[in-house]
Amino acid sequence: MTQSSMGPSPAMPEKSRVKASVKAGRHHFYASLIAAAVLGAALALLWLGQQSALTTAPKLMVREVTTVSLPPPPPPASMQAQMPETPIAVAVEGAGAAMELSLEVPTPAPLNIRAPEPVLKITDNFEADLSVDWQAFGLDELDGLPSLLTQVKTAFPAALARKGVERAVVRLDVFIDESGKPTLVAIADNPHPELDDAINKLLRGSRFSPPTRGGVAVKARFIWPVEFKKS
Repeated sequence: MTQSSMGPSPAMPEKSRVKASVKAGRHHFYASLIAAAVLGAALALLWLGQQSALTTAPKLMVREVTTVSLPPPPPPASMQAQMPETPIAVAVEGAGAAMELSLEVPTPAPLNIRAPEPVLKITDNFEADLSVDWQAFGLDELDGLPSLLTQVKTAFPAALARKGVERAVVRLDVFIDESGKPTLVAIADNPHPELDDAINKLLRGSRFSPPTRGGVAVKARFIWPVEFKKS
């Protein structure tokens, strides 16, 4: 009878290695799946946080502020300070009590100085002007009548011509100095005030011969009649 020896079968180790390899692959797959899930969750949380930060409106904080009105400043002190009274004790040897005096500096009153306004005095009465000596000789006291040396032409007022007036006579109170220059003292008679300008022009341009008395030039005053005619 022949005895055969029994050894280990080569198929058993190969099968064990396949199972171990399959098991290791599963573990690796599950680990990769879990890691991917964790990474996806982290990315999702990060995305949600960014969206929440973008959509959240900024908060505005409002605080109530109470204003306090300050009192007005006190009025400025007077520019001129009041001098305090300083008591002075005066002691005199001998009987009796000491006297106490106080000196008070008086406050000067403000000065109100205004320049006088100039007064312009205009008068039409030349005889009332005392600065001019109108004392003169009359015509009957002169050696002869002063003669008019100039011929002054004046235009007859058109206003009188329109009224139909063609002739007018005025009487002038004139004063003639030693050189024969006349000065109007007053208008003794003028029926037409429109002749005033013509009278003034006549006096400015007229010259008389110097009046004399005893051969000496003197001042004279008389009434001078003047006739104005329409030419």
